[in-house]
Amino acid sequence: TLPPMEWNSSKPKDKERRVPRPIVLEVQINGPPARALLDSGSHGDFVSTILVDQLRLKKSRLAKPIGPQMAVSGSKCSINWCANAQFQYQGIDEPRTFNVMNIESYDLILGTPFLFQFKVTFGLHLPNVLIGSKNHYHYKGVQ
Repeated sequence: TLPPMEWNSSKPKDKERRVPRPIVLEVQINGPPARALLDSGSHGDFVSTILVDQLRLKKSRLAKPIGPQMAVSGSKCSINWCANAQFQYQGIDEPRTFNVMNIESYDLILGTPFLFQFKVTFGLHLPNVLIGSKNHYHYKGVQ
């Protein structure tokens, strides 16, 4: 059996075990490049507070703060803002709204809303990303 892996801020700390690299895309936000993590376990699309400040993205206060559900018990944070930006990647070019969150190591997290709306498929063994539609699919509520 393998020894347990220590994790801190979602990063493995065990030098003995190898972990596959996540899929990180280079996208454009209002023109400049940004690093976006594809996250099929995230129920939202997020932008880092740092990128919001650097690009001076227009923010709006949420009517009601969102408490994201984390896979780690005891994790607490609150999302109070959203930001709008022009998003570009592989032929996608449209304004998008992101929840603003303190993200470490990435500029954006693209979760299930992005994956669903653009019919994205991706694989980790031979990393690949396929955008199924350049125009987003409209949906209402939980699917």
